[in-house]
Amino acid sequence: RSMNANIKASTIRLFDEKTLQNILTGIPSVLPHVETLYVEVHVKTQMSGFTQSPLKFTQLKCLTLEITFERGSFDRNSVFQLTCLFVAAPFLEDLYLDMYCSLNRCPLDLDDIVDQPHYHLKMVCIFGFCGNTGQVELAKCILRNALILEQMIIDPKGRYRLDGYFGRQEADEKLVPEDIDGVLTIL
Repeated sequence: RSMNANIKASTIRLFDEKTLQNILTGIPSVLPHVETLYVEVHVKTQMSGFTQSPLKFTQLKCLTLEITFERGSFDRNSVFQLTCLFVAAPFLEDLYLDMYCSLNRCPLDLDDIVDQPHYHLKMVCIFGFCGNTGQVELAKCILRNALILEQMIIDPKGRYRLDGYFGRQEADEKLVPEDIDGVLTIL
């Protein structure tokens, strides 16, 4: 039996990852019973296609993801590909996303995404919300699919942004109308 099988909390730093694939497949294979996970990652490009991970975080309840997306035309899709986490972590309760990505308002190809209800997610905090199309669509997806969501906090300032004006404007314009349960707080 692997020593990693008993680890309940872990911090992982992944630098220069090409995609989010390691988070969705590599980590659950090494830490199958982790309950609390902090991941710091720098992602260079998007995954090709939205493939569901065969491995799952079967006991992950709290995930903090500090993620920097490389600048480029793909980064809006890379952000939105975080929706794969909801399939990979079906028992996730608390999600903290600290994102740094470019402001990209180009439309997304949402054809590959099928809404799937998430039955355990209660708290979501998105720091560094700049209004990137991927961030907007990710937040809307969470608002639609997290059936017992109690609170979603959007913080436009994040790690590096000083005023957060555009992020706040995009959140007010595009997320407030989606908040039918009154769970959204924009800082």
